[in-house]
Amino acid sequence: MDKIKQKIQELIQNNPKCFSSMVKKNQEMWNWVQHNSKIQTGKISEIIYSAISHESNICVNGNKKRFISINDGFGYCGLTKNCLCAQIEISKKVSKAKANRTQQEIGAENKKREQTILSKTNGTATNNGQTAYAKQKHKEFYDNEENVKKVVKKQQDTLMSRYGVSNSNKIHIPQESLDILDDKEKFRILIDKKFYYGYIRRIANFRFGSL
Repeated sequence: MDKIKQKIQELIQNNPKCFSSMVKKNQEMWNWVQHNSKIQTGKISEIIYSAISHESNICVNGNKKRFISINDGFGYCGLTKNCLCAQIEISKKVSKAKANRTQQEIGAENKKREQTILSKTNGTATNNGQTAYAKQKHKEFYDNEENVKKVVKKQQDTLMSRYGVSNSNKIHIPQESLDILDDKEKFRILIDKKFYYGYIRRIANFRFGSL
């Protein structure tokens, strides 16, 4: 590790409230900070953090990120509802958390969700799609001919972009894939070993239902 960088980090650790002015007053340290920092304007602590972490205060979308502290670094460039960076990172974290859940945890979550819906609907439904409100909205949507046309068009466009056909009955499934899918246990093994991809997974869900 660079000796000057190490000295600055020790200074931050030992003087968390006044390290900024101490670094700036030390010509050797300040020259190192200015040379290594990816930003030249803003709070001194922000410039120092950038020099140590080699991180810019501009996000991939060209927006300025909010500086939190010397220990926490930069945050997102806006509120979650408006910041694409935040939305992407949160989505990644949620996906990772979901991927690491055990079957027991998934079962417990599903059970809790069912109990919540049962409580809210006085025992008339176990999922949101069964509620009177959802059924009414579903009916209203599909009673509109324009909505139906849009749904059909979207399905056809998706099939065309993925498989080159506009009708799911025309999709060619390789015999090798069909042989694997005919044995549900073998397919489960493939899933456990992470050898499957979106195409195979879609075929499996169609053939076996949710796995």
